[in-house]
Amino acid sequence: MKAVDGMSLKAVLAESGPLAPEVALAVLKGLLLALPPRTTSGSSTATTSPPT
Repeated sequence: MKAVDGMSLKAVLAESGPLAPEVALAVLKGLLLALPPRTTSGSSTATTSPPT
């Protein structure tokens, strides 16, 4: 995956507190759109993990 410029979700939450439901859904949509499509075997080859 490519890295993009911007604040991490952790930093946004620390600065602003909980997200409004509409904003949380927009973040989730962006994450889901960034995942590769499923393979024909029905399993995903992508792994997501938080930064260390």
